[in-house]
Amino acid sequence: MTKNLDLFRSIFFLALVFVSFDQILKAQDTKPEPCPEVTINGPPSEPNINEVGNYSVVVDTKEVYRETSYVWSAIDGEIVGGQGTTNADIKRTSEDFLVSIRVNGFRPRCERDFQEKRPDLTPPEAFLLNRVVGPISDGDEDKIKSFVDETRTNTKQVFWVVIGCQKKDFDRVETRRQSLLDVFYNFGRIGHDARLTFVSIEAEEDFIEFWRTTANTQPPALAK
Repeated sequence: MTKNLDLFRSIFFLALVFVSFDQILKAQDTKPEPCPEVTINGPPSEPNINEVGNYSVVVDTKEVYRETSYVWSAIDGEIVGGQGTTNADIKRTSEDFLVSIRVNGFRPRCERDFQEKRPDLTPPEAFLLNRVVGPISDGDEDKIKSFVDETRTNTKQVFWVVIGCQKKDFDRVETRRQSLLDVFYNFGRIGHDARLTFVSIEAEEDFIEFWRTTANTQPPALAK
């Protein structure tokens, strides 16, 4: 009877050690490890059609080593050398040329697919869609509805709501913002993919401005 009890205790102790060790491993695996930063570097100028450019990838691992592998790809392009390495020769075959890379080996929560970053050459444009002075009234509903409709159709641009408020009443900005959101809701809400930013500024009079801009600029009042 004593031998059986000792055997049971030994098995229980080993099981407890195994469970504790497994928990330690899991705890280590859930420690916040920063995701690496990945940059694709291309030639000084974009290759013309049927020309080859050399592209390299730089991985900043944040001092956390992980074994990685690389898979280059290109829209309207052909990998002619260096596949699987950090340096690849890629031939442009058509107009819509874009280089990408998949870096395998990162933690599951980290991004693995990256594209070459290009400068935004879109001419900056800002459009004042409507302006409301003072409190919102029933007569302003058409202006607000027009803005809401605009956010559903121009999904590639950025939308802004600039709330101007006198200094003495600046603590009312959040109240005005929430009231405006309630009005948006009455008209079916902002477009699902719309990029909308609320900004408050100090002004000589109370107003609300509705803007649409390209992604590389902002309303003039914010640039001051």
